[in-house]
Amino acid sequence: MDQDQLLKSLMEFSVALSQESDLDNLVERIFNTVTELANADGASLYLRNNNDQLEFYRLKNAALRINQGPGESPLPPVDIFSSDGDTKRTVSAHVAATGEISNIPDVYQNTEFTFDGTKSFDANMGYHSQSLLTLPMKNNEGNVIAVLQLINAKTEGGRLGAFSDDIIPGLMAIASNAAVALDKQRILKHNEELIRASIGQQTEHRVFISHSSKDRATINERILPILEQENIGYWYSESAIQTAAEWERSILAGLEACNWFLIVLSPAALESEWVKDELFWAIDNRPDHIIPVIIEPCDPSGLHIRMRRLQVLSLTGGEDPRAIVDLVRGYL
Repeated sequence: MDQDQLLKSLMEFSVALSQESDLDNLVERIFNTVTELANADGASLYLRNNNDQLEFYRLKNAALRINQGPGESPLPPVDIFSSDGDTKRTVSAHVAATGEISNIPDVYQNTEFTFDGTKSFDANMGYHSQSLLTLPMKNNEGNVIAVLQLINAKTEGGRLGAFSDDIIPGLMAIASNAAVALDKQRILKHNEELIRASIGQQTEHRVFISHSSKDRATINERILPILEQENIGYWYSESAIQTAAEWERSILAGLEACNWFLIVLSPAALESEWVKDELFWAIDNRPDHIIPVIIEPCDPSGLHIRMRRLQVLSLTGGEDPRAIVDLVRGYL
């Protein structure tokens, strides 16, 4: 691959990463890009856990027609740091610990690392592992969060050879971009789990609050205290929502974790694309659990045709917001 092709591949990959919000699809894009660039037969990805171990996440091998994901491999986690100081450990642990790149032309001739797992895999699968390129994947803080391995570089004649050092800068550029995207996806997934767990533990009544960021002061003063006093759980974003894919996933997690949808209406809310998108989701998924609350004079009928059929609670004239509680609990 020449420099122009490499640059084009890197640009396409960066665009694809910015649009991908699913972890498995993200990894698939990473594998497809690096194996094509390196002309590799396969790739493996190991994620670093909180115990300083590498956990198998994905294996793809063209010759064996294997595409294994999480939970499909019997391989145990690999300790990154050796307790006994043994230097003959796995190359993946070495790369994770040092952040260095390892390019091995022939694993069967290498004496620096142990390849018991590789050799066992070859024996069981009738495969021959030869060249192995192992890359650290670092996040924005420079921490190695994952290790990417490429197996068996193929020459133009189809025979196995070593990975060229010339392709390593391009591969590292891809690995760096991929690591940042991967780190974001892992954080989002963890946050989603926390959202669902925390909301689920609060109460049987869980309310998603859809609003414009310009209305937070009113919501904080008039609505949240009432819900908290009545022990009604809620999902409420206090940060400015951007148009990034990670926010879409966070919002969806909040929507799915709640059984009531409270839409706070104002002129600013009517102009918010996020409020419109959330309302459309609620009409499709919570049609009988939507509570429109007007905090500033406005006409919400333009948001959706169903708004004309919903009971609207107005707080524009100093009305008691406790009526929200009555609606949530089904007293009205």
